[in-house]
Amino acid sequence: MKRAFGLVLLLAASLLSACSGSRPEAQGDTPIRVLNVPSEVQLVTLEIDGTPYPVTQTQDGWTARAPLSAGEHTFIARGYDRPTPTDAVVLYKAHERKNVTPGQEVRLTLYRLTSDVEVVVAKPEAGEDYVAKAGGSEAALPGGRGNLQGVPTGRNIPLLVEARDSSGTLRRQGSVTFDLSESPQTVQVTLNPVAYQPPSVALTGGDSVDEGQPYTLEVQVQDPNPEASGVTLTTLLLDWGDGNQETIPLSGRQVSLQRSHTYTAAGSFTITAQARNSAGLVAQASRALQVLEVETPITITPAPDLTRVVLEVTGAPSGTTALTAEITPETPLVPQSLRPLDLKNQYRLALYWHNGAWRGALSLPSGLVYRLVLVANTPSGEVRSQEETFQATGAEMSLQKTFGGASTGGASTPLYTARPDGVYRDGVRIPLYGVNWFGLETCDRAPHGLWSGRSVADFLAQVKGWGFTALRVPVSPQVLRDEGTVANWAQVGDPAYPTSPYQGLRYFLARAQEAGLYVLLDFHTFRCDLIGGGLPGRPFDPSRGYTRDDWFQDLRRMAGLSLDFPNVFGIDLTNEPYNLTWSEWKALVQDGAAQVLAVNPRILVAVEGVGNLSNNGGYQAFWGENLAEATDDLGLGDRLLYLPHTYGPDVYQQPYFSDPSFPSNMPAIWNAHFGHLSGRGLLWGIGEFGGRYQNQDRVWQDAFVDYLLAKGVKVWFYWALNPNSGDTGGLLQDDWRTPVNDKLNLLRRLMGQ
Repeated sequence: MKRAFGLVLLLAASLLSACSGSRPEAQGDTPIRVLNVPSEVQLVTLEIDGTPYPVTQTQDGWTARAPLSAGEHTFIARGYDRPTPTDAVVLYKAHERKNVTPGQEVRLTLYRLTSDVEVVVAKPEAGEDYVAKAGGSEAALPGGRGNLQGVPTGRNIPLLVEARDSSGTLRRQGSVTFDLSESPQTVQVTLNPVAYQPPSVALTGGDSVDEGQPYTLEVQVQDPNPEASGVTLTTLLLDWGDGNQETIPLSGRQVSLQRSHTYTAAGSFTITAQARNSAGLVAQASRALQVLEVETPITITPAPDLTRVVLEVTGAPSGTTALTAEITPETPLVPQSLRPLDLKNQYRLALYWHNGAWRGALSLPSGLVYRLVLVANTPSGEVRSQEETFQATGAEMSLQKTFGGASTGGASTPLYTARPDGVYRDGVRIPLYGVNWFGLETCDRAPHGLWSGRSVADFLAQVKGWGFTALRVPVSPQVLRDEGTVANWAQVGDPAYPTSPYQGLRYFLARAQEAGLYVLLDFHTFRCDLIGGGLPGRPFDPSRGYTRDDWFQDLRRMAGLSLDFPNVFGIDLTNEPYNLTWSEWKALVQDGAAQVLAVNPRILVAVEGVGNLSNNGGYQAFWGENLAEATDDLGLGDRLLYLPHTYGPDVYQQPYFSDPSFPSNMPAIWNAHFGHLSGRGLLWGIGEFGGRYQNQDRVWQDAFVDYLLAKGVKVWFYWALNPNSGDTGGLLQDDWRTPVNDKLNLLRRLMGQ
């Protein structure tokens, strides 16, 4: 089995937070602290309910005080790049509504600001199609005029506009730089005929870096013109996205270089590189980067970071002359702390045609769910696609859409419901006869067994042929965040398996969907090297570099996968939280479930039991087994699926396995730990059970299957498919091909076969 994770410093962290802030002062005098202010910011201003208040910079940061009454107030803080606002650009902003208790400190977190740019082509010509690129945003300019939305503010922002004919050949090009602050800007660009080809530029670097640590970027620039033309590279303008830029002289026809930059604030930033050759032609490329906040004694509510969303659409209706993406935030489902009050009601992105697809890009506040509708202009009129949803996660994400259908591997999101007699999909009960297949939670970052020469699809076809309908798939943040690389043995049996951990997970889910198998995603451990007996039994542990907010982000990432893969029916919040009391775990369940359901309110939340730190009914429990104190639906209603784990003597020799009445003593123990939920009208199943099915363990498993049949349980997951599970073995023998028929015959009883 794999076990659980960590929360060991939660109380200490909350005490530190209380000691470092929220200090009562004179009656009616409320302190305000502005957080996440980078060194590039030279001035911070503050408005409360429309009234300005002075902000001073001290050794404790940027602070202010105001006489505020109890109740809700609206706060707007701005971070400027110069010491006087009249000639400054707003780089960062906080816009929040907070409930104030006079005398208790209010904390505002600045986030990177974006704005809109209207781009106008001077003297547009018939037969030309225009594309504008600035600050990571890319959009078409119908008729030579259009908007770039979600452009990070700053000075000397490079803007590139290209004009191409109907064959895609570049005809004219123009480039300018401009300043962009909080208010939208209009920029006019003059285009010049192209006699040569523009250079190419490519950016390579990590997806994230810690605040205050140097980030290294590799830049490759090449000029494609013949050497005889005399055209060479001249300059590279590098915009780091936080208000800092540098211009680098170039020479020759091909250059590779490394540049480093240190970010002094957390958040999402878009790096833009613009290369120019001696013919005056320009190439431009962007890359999004996540700058991670360094742990401090001050608890900072996460600000709405930015995600650069790159959209690619195929399958547009025949004769489409223009395609627009309408992107609408689903703000009612999003906690206020994760969205600015001035979030747009809708973004409209004009896509451009290039290399066989309609394309565009913009930066959106992270952590939100968005509704997407594609609008095509055709000779017969406007055609609108089916509405879809997606969640903006990470520094940069790519959306590949097919007009009228769902994203790659997706479909419309079904409604899963938990009722006392089972799980329902769109009103029809679905038996979930499942098996665990582990590996994606380990540092291999791939499902185990592919080294045997078998593909994912081959394994799943075998599982489906045995009569199983579902999989429980353990994962870790290293896969969800696409950190590291997949073990090279993954391609031995499945050459198509991606080397990217996250794309590998998506590949796995797509194959499961094709096989007709439902999937429960299990948040198994917050670190891939903490598995098996080393699981700390908590969902997070700041002392090990993984915080509560990290857990929330990863739960949202998992829930986001259910939007693309409708066979994902639920999220198992944490594997075996044995190191928590039931009251501690119950509070975390409610918070974690809110994160999942904010992304997709149509899936289920699986909740395991705890260990032996709470009342266990007088019987020692296995990790994740103890639900003795669970008496209600935790406020989750039909979103809740209780999913305890239990094992027999092959895993641990509990005292009651030696009782003379064994196994007839077991139903009372199972009832005390989780079976009592049946009498409370609550749905429960089993997330893990298993063993080698020999000797006394065989007696235990036979008795447990009898118990599940008597209880009418229709949701269960056997541990495991893998033969390399040390204490239980698997449904496959060590050759990863031959089934263990005794176990399968046992489980067929549960399937009603």
